[in-house]
Amino acid sequence: MLEKNDTDKILKFLRYDLKLEEDASALYAKQASEMDEGWLKRILLSNKAAEDTHIDWLNYAIERVLYSKAYPRVSTGTIMLDDVLFGGIPEGFSIILTSPPLEETELFLGNFIRKGCSRNEGCLFVSTNPKATQIINKIAETPNLYCLVNERLYQLAKEHPSIKKFSDLSDLSGFNITLDDLMGKAEKDRKMLVRARLDILSDIILNHDVSVVIKWLGSLLMKFKSKNIASLWYLDPVIHSQAVVRAILNLFDGNLEVTRKEHEGKERCFIKVKNLYGTKYLEKDVILDKDELAI
Repeated sequence: MLEKNDTDKILKFLRYDLKLEEDASALYAKQASEMDEGWLKRILLSNKAAEDTHIDWLNYAIERVLYSKAYPRVSTGTIMLDDVLFGGIPEGFSIILTSPPLEETELFLGNFIRKGCSRNEGCLFVSTNPKATQIINKIAETPNLYCLVNERLYQLAKEHPSIKKFSDLSDLSGFNITLDDLMGKAEKDRKMLVRARLDILSDIILNHDVSVVIKWLGSLLMKFKSKNIASLWYLDPVIHSQAVVRAILNLFDGNLEVTRKEHEGKERCFIKVKNLYGTKYLEKDVILDKDELAI
């Protein structure tokens, strides 16, 4: 059953998406501009509209709101991908993002953390990526951000109690202890961790036998799930064997894939959902536009 808050969400969703519908008729556009709760209730009660596409959009809007209400989502920070994912990554899911090292991918991953920070959600960021300094240097003005980085990044970052360092990824026990300390600090600060971004998977794989990686990773993913943290992991699949990549992918709740291909005479970057176990998503590629991601 739809409640007042649900209809507000549907209105917001439809206002945004109807605005994007370039082929909509004049009547369709007029309805969008004049939309109010009374109009929405009439449509909900009669399920009639001037166009079939109108009904399709409305049905999807209702389905998305009710589905995400039953299965809460964590926004990816990219609106079009959130649409495909019925609102975002399911709470407690660990997703692996496979992509070559592209600027669009880095922007997308950065927006995942920035979205959580803007919503005052507890955010965990684990990285060895030199480009991460833009995020970790914002930590002083972002009290809900917790960072775990290698020695090199730690030296580049501004000193802060919510930044901890690990010395060497060859020592997974030491890494786990430092990570537990940081997660414990978040709990003491009463900042419930909602999302995590981790850019260390390739380094872990290069430092350890795959059997060790699988055991370590499986344990950490279970910990995140028990704490209901939505985690997004980055992996460049090209630098590892197909057998290793397949073994790693099988541990995750889902897989997003970034590729480059020609579109309308121009090479563009796309992200798609390869799988998302046991939950709904649309089988639709989403363009990652560098200019839009950078806003």
